[in-house]
Amino acid sequence: MSSKLDDEVLQQRAEELARPRQEAGALRVGTHLVLPAGQERLAVRLVLVERVIPLGRSWARLPGAPSHLVGVVNVRGRLLPLTDLLPLLGLAPQQAGRGTYCVVVNVEASNVCVPRTALLCQGRPWEIDVDPGSLADPPETVPVSARRFILGVAPGLVTVLELERVLADRAILATPSGGEQTSRGGNRRC
Repeated sequence: MSSKLDDEVLQQRAEELARPRQEAGALRVGTHLVLPAGQERLAVRLVLVERVIPLGRSWARLPGAPSHLVGVVNVRGRLLPLTDLLPLLGLAPQQAGRGTYCVVVNVEASNVCVPRTALLCQGRPWEIDVDPGSLADPPETVPVSARRFILGVAPGLVTVLELERVLADRAILATPSGGEQTSRGGNRRC
């Protein structure tokens, strides 16, 4: 038998799951997680985050992989790509070491090449409130190729990313030409 409290918790969870997902790139106040990455602070939508874990020894490098693909990480018995966002933004890669975390994200969209990945960050991430009206354009020093991933810059010089676009870009793939990837749902072209 379940208690009344258990029933209430299950009902609340069912209601949360029944709500429609927010459209890609849409902003609301208080929905972002800041990832410290090198000298940068990158923000992703909190609704995409599954968990934050210390990197520890649960990962391995992938020799010869592109600079954004740091390695693979074991998360609850499943190997996930460990991705450094900085090289995808035209910046120098981070170093994984003491105090490094990974943020496991899950982006369910038909055009996404790597729907579940772990993002490398050099410190414990934190939540922020992002007011869409407060976003500024990225500085001119940001490469044109990286601008398509950036929604804007929030106060405190936090770069707000559209993670769905990052993970839908062919550059995220570890193959030289991108190519076709197959998922449980069938063929996925990136």
